[in-house]
Amino acid sequence: MKLIADAGSTKIEWILTNDGTEIKRCTTAGYNPYYYEKDLLRRAIKDNLMDSIGQVEAQEVYYYGSGCSTEGNNEKVRSVIVEFFPKATIEVGHDLLGAARGLCGRNPGIACIMGTGSNSCYYDGVDVVANVESVGWLFGDKASGAHIGKSFIGAFLTKECPKALRDIFTETTSLDFDKVLSKIYSEGNPHKFFAQASYFVGDHIEHPFMEQIVRASFREFFLENVCKYEKHREVPVNCAGSVALVFENLMRSEAEKLGLTIGSIIKAPTDNLVKFHG
Repeated sequence: MKLIADAGSTKIEWILTNDGTEIKRCTTAGYNPYYYEKDLLRRAIKDNLMDSIGQVEAQEVYYYGSGCSTEGNNEKVRSVIVEFFPKATIEVGHDLLGAARGLCGRNPGIACIMGTGSNSCYYDGVDVVANVESVGWLFGDKASGAHIGKSFIGAFLTKECPKALRDIFTETTSLDFDKVLSKIYSEGNPHKFFAQASYFVGDHIEHPFMEQIVRASFREFFLENVCKYEKHREVPVNCAGSVALVFENLMRSEAEKLGLTIGSIIKAPTDNLVKFHG
């Protein structure tokens, strides 16, 4: 038995496999070692994952996670997983490696994650060999739900957003100026609030103002991340994540302007990782 985890800050998708065939799939709360204590991951495994898959003896565990970019963070994750699977071989890697393996298989390419956060890497068919480092939602994460939502919320607060859109937002969410400020500064995890706001952008993407927000976010991502890889015009740019899927047409349009070729677009790399790990 093998257990594969695609772990984001919002949710973790776990897949139990046997001989390359999916046996069970389970979704638990997300985890990022930069933001959360280990006990959050421990509870997700104990209260949700183990109840779903039962007391199985997984021989191999592959965990691809947000924030798993340092040995210290990887050890935090590994130390929790080993509590539940003490006999397993455990590999903890960055979610970029999982995305690259799921998107590119064993072929060279650029792999991008466009979900709550965003990131990218150049993959040589074996490993991630170049990465424009992510600086997180506060300063980066262009082409992510958090960035698109933050761009809209910023325009809402400064009244740069058309009044009609501001009124619709307040009516549909019951959030006025003061309540939005409270969401950002008084409640935890503002990046999740921004990511949720991106759904409103998507629901009103036909409005030119919303379209411009999304186009600008993709263009900044491509310029600040993808175009910095030496062979960015020679290999396909493959994308995983809900933002890439929802705004696919706008993403392709902005990529074409920069001479980039969009390859595969998938919601999550987990299905392809089942094949990759066999």
